Amino acid sequence: MRSFVFDSHTHSQYSPDADTDLREMCEYAIAHGIDGFCVTDHCDCNHDRPEQEARMAACRQEVKQLREEYRGRLLLCYGMELAQQNFDPAIVARIYGSFEGDFMIGSMHRADNQPDFSVIDFSTIEFEPLLEKYYHELLETAQINKLDILAHITYPLRYAGAERLAGMDLHKYDDITDEIFRTLIQNGKGIEINVSGLRQPYGKPFPTGEYLKRFHDLGGEIVTIGSDAHFPQHVGANFADGVAILKAAGFDHYCYFVERKPRYVDI
Repeated sequence: MRSFVFDSHTHSQYSPDADTDLREMCEYAIAHGIDGFCVTDHCDCNHDRPEQEARMAACRQEVKQLREEYRGRLLLCYGMELAQQNFDPAIVARIYGSFEGDFMIGSMHRADNQPDFSVIDFSTIEFEPLLEKYYHELLETAQINKLDILAHITYPLRYAGAERLAGMDLHKYDDITDEIFRTLIQNGKGIEINVSGLRQPYGKPFPTGEYLKRFHDLGGEIVTIGSDAHFPQHVGANFADGVAILKAAGFDHYCYFVERKPRYVDI
């Protein structure tokens, strides 16, 4: 029997880094056997931009309309990726407090007041101290607890480059990643396996199976699967790979969220 396929991390034209029509995403999903997905456009807390809240309101309205239009053919959910939550508690409180949706992602794309890891010139910085700072700020995000899952843990590794990573002992960060996992578990929250790295030169998910197994062994139960799609053709991409990695890590299910409640799908 085919398992229910739900992609919990996608971006549409309402995200500042995407230009993807929501209807095109829906049509692609239906045509390719995807049962549902959640739109989780970016809303950043490291700057106060009223237009991003207007964008999210418009997104929510279109999702509501399309959810009804595609009912019975596709489960379309509304979410948000609320990033850099440790930067400004007032912004977090305002946006999170007014959120009316299915799913809230917490994430970090930068650390120590540096630019996004995707645009950093790594030749000008010491990567290892910045990576440690990233993990500590990720822990702060987990402790703030304004999320359902914490997204793409190990995100900076995608951009550091294979040569730089080859000489690093990533296990020296195990204590802090364990603390992140324990905090999430104690709060009844989860993580995602972000499979976007599998279709990129990095070639691995965020996080890898080793971290997923550790989360499982510590008692973690809530794990979503996200493509991090920014184009229609990436909705649901590498979903089967994500399932296989979760199984190898000890999970017999994955989750998706509706009205902020996890639903469990056997795998």
